[in-house]
Amino acid sequence: MRRVPIFPEKLASVLLPTDFSASAEYVYAKMLEIAESIQEVILLHVMDRGETAASIKTAENEAVSRLNRWEVRFREKGIKVRGLLAKGPASTRIISIAAEEKASLIALSRRGKGQIAELFVGSTADQIVRRAGCPVLLLN
Repeated sequence: MRRVPIFPEKLASVLLPTDFSASAEYVYAKMLEIAESIQEVILLHVMDRGETAASIKTAENEAVSRLNRWEVRFREKGIKVRGLLAKGPASTRIISIAAEEKASLIALSRRGKGQIAELFVGSTADQIVRRAGCPVLLLN
């Protein structure tokens, strides 16, 4: 069987949103497997809650540290990579950043940390699939 590539050339940029869940780690690993097909990876963590200024600052520092660790593996493969930290509703920020960055693809997990809430509100991934202006790759 002959495979027909969806993207005949290297992807210019892949937006890789993460909540650092096990599902997000799986997507990260899959993107590392196809790194030679990607020119740039934009790692994104969206913070949408926090109780106090101190807890928000602690969460920001932890997210930046984790993004930095994720960046290393892409750099080792010669891929341009950068991490972004954003605030706001996750689906809205992911879609707007994908547009601002002119992402070729958004790659994310179908499930994240907030699986129970998603049953009632509609998942972040579902909202992104419906509203994104670029292709979206969902992995389980």
